[in-house]
Amino acid sequence: MNKINAIHPTSLPLWRWLLPLFGALTLIFTSLWYLTGAQPISQAHAESTETEKRQQLSPLESEIQSFTEDYFQVLGSGQVDQLMDFYADQIDYYTWGLVDKVIVAQEKQDYFARWPKVEQQLISAIKITPAKSSKDLQVTYLLSFTVENPQQKEGPKRISGQARHSWRLTPHAQGWKIIGEKQRVLSRQRDY
Repeated sequence: MNKINAIHPTSLPLWRWLLPLFGALTLIFTSLWYLTGAQPISQAHAESTETEKRQQLSPLESEIQSFTEDYFQVLGSGQVDQLMDFYADQIDYYTWGLVDKVIVAQEKQDYFARWPKVEQQLISAIKITPAKSSKDLQVTYLLSFTVENPQQKEGPKRISGQARHSWRLTPHAQGWKIIGEKQRVLSRQRDY
């Protein structure tokens, strides 16, 4: 009999109970790790990947990323006065053309009256294109949005979806200011 291909008869029962034992021990240790509040590997990886992405951004990209996140936070609070700090005195606003900041403030006030709960999140990297004839920037990104009005006469209303959003930003003494804002909704779901 060939010694290389031969399996010792007493080693077979050992493998039959050793494999399930190893599987059970893995399950026990994984459960204990979860119960003690240790961070799952996938979550730790996602957080380290996000940190690495931020470290790879240029100073300008980091600045615009922070500007966008701050804008989303203020937008979610519904504070029109604070939101207007992001805008210049005149804005090329959606299809309205060039309008005064006062008009944008009134439109935002009306929007929050219709949708008291507003949430937006980035779902893509921010694309920054410098303007050729000025220091302005064209900023484009994809976002997911959810707007809700829980106190409608007909019952709660909720709309969610995705959109391509763009700003034209200009440098200002207090940071960047929005001088243009456009949006194209890519998908929308109504829950009412």
